[in-house]
Amino acid sequence: MEEAWVWALVGIMTVCVVSFVGVEFMLKGMEDRLKTDLREMEKATTTKINSVKNELEKEYINNINAVRDEMNEKEIRFNKDLKKVADNIQVFSTEADKKIIEIETLIEEKENNYKKEMSSVREEMLILLMKNEISQSTMRAEFKLSLQKLNNRCMNSINRMKTEIRPAFAATFTNERAMPLSHGEILKFDSVNLNIGEGYDSTTGYFTVPKAGIYFVSCTIRSIENKHISAYLWKNNKKLVLAYGRNWNTGSFGLPVSLQKGDILFVRHDDGPYIVNEEVHGGSSSFFAATFINNLHSEYKRIYSSTEDIKFNSTLSKFSSETEENLLIKRRH
Repeated sequence: MEEAWVWALVGIMTVCVVSFVGVEFMLKGMEDRLKTDLREMEKATTTKINSVKNELEKEYINNINAVRDEMNEKEIRFNKDLKKVADNIQVFSTEADKKIIEIETLIEEKENNYKKEMSSVREEMLILLMKNEISQSTMRAEFKLSLQKLNNRCMNSINRMKTEIRPAFAATFTNERAMPLSHGEILKFDSVNLNIGEGYDSTTGYFTVPKAGIYFVSCTIRSIENKHISAYLWKNNKKLVLAYGRNWNTGSFGLPVSLQKGDILFVRHDDGPYIVNEEVHGGSSSFFAATFINNLHSEYKRIYSSTEDIKFNSTLSKFSSETEENLLIKRRH
């Protein structure tokens, strides 16, 4: 029994060994075939790679040649364009040189003409300056003489104005109380404090101008309690200004008036339709006055209207213009 098991075991082991050897031979055969296949695949891959490499090299060379040809063509075109530009620059430079020569020639001609003109103008200026300097002393003497005559006439006029009578007057009311006024009544300031020239008449209230000129005329009228007062300054038949007051307040005016000899000034109560029961406060709280300022307008006429003054003004104007002309000539020279 034991021998049977031994032989059975030996048989099994034998079968296993045989099987192992067969598998080993089989694996070796597969390995050989695999190596062979790998060598063939490597060879095929190498061949393929070489083929692709050759094609790529050919394509690269072709591309390089194409780019080189294109660059050569562009270089040729560039050289042609560059030559054209160089030719154009040469032409432009030649024309510019011609224009510069023409401009320089023109400038030189202008400078020569300007020098000739300036020389001629300078000669004319020198001649004119000599003439003006010769006549200037004569004009200066005439100017001084005319100025002295004018100064004498001005001093005579000033002395005459100092010695002349300068009319003036001032008057108030004698009555110290309130005085009712009728419509259009002329106010008679009967208390005369000053009457140089005797132009004011206290019985009529008129100031008759004794001498033409500018006068400063003033008036103040005082109202009484709860009453109004309004009066106008008249020159001949013309109203000039209004004085108005109420409830003890005063109405006043003061202004310069141009008057001719014989003009009449007076203060007259308003005669309007709404004027009712007006009264003026008497005494020194109301007054009427005028003062001669001057007759300067007539003095100026007398001083500057003579033939000598016309000649003096003409000489002065000519002297001033020639003096300015001399200054301009000297500056230019």
